[in-house]
Amino acid sequence: MDEDTYLNHTTTADYAEDVAKVAAHIGKPCVVVGHSMGGMVTQVFTASALAAGQQVAALVLLASTAPAQLGSAVPTPFPPGQPFLFDRETTTNRYFHDIPPDRLERALDRLVPESVSVVNEILAPPGISIEPSDITCPVLSVTAEFDRTAVKRDGSLAAYYGGDHIHDDQHGHDLMLESGWEPLLRRILAWIGDKVPQS
Repeated sequence: MDEDTYLNHTTTADYAEDVAKVAAHIGKPCVVVGHSMGGMVTQVFTASALAAGQQVAALVLLASTAPAQLGSAVPTPFPPGQPFLFDRETTTNRYFHDIPPDRLERALDRLVPESVSVVNEILAPPGISIEPSDITCPVLSVTAEFDRTAVKRDGSLAAYYGGDHIHDDQHGHDLMLESGWEPLLRRILAWIGDKVPQS
């Protein structure tokens, strides 16, 4: 894919199609996990899969963006045609709270520009509309106390889907990269174990 197509014409549905290919390869109902903007990708995938009569075992949303019905994350779109990438200082302040320095450096070194067309589709008005009735599998929304992005931390996403909510009081937006996140992971795995029948 050339840079212009990636920056200006890629859609969230394109990303969701990639998720669908992985799910098809697995070949059985999956627990789908999405973080941040990836949370919206997994919501789009889940709604589409369920509408097509496929099964999704559960949906776990980590510090996730929300559908249009809960309001836009930013008031206006970002400039089109420009790669979306914060500098290292801004990224550190927005996305992290308690992360070992060496792990932070590795994360920052792996940053790549995001498609601004996808960023605007997910974050800016009018947003992506998903009805609560579109997602009928169990849903868990996890939020983080020290998340400095625009995602909602009040449990409204879980409430919107009639799901469950865990609010983590120790970590930032990229909670799965931070120190001491293992107890939270165990809570998520326990929720999955409770909601998803073991075959």
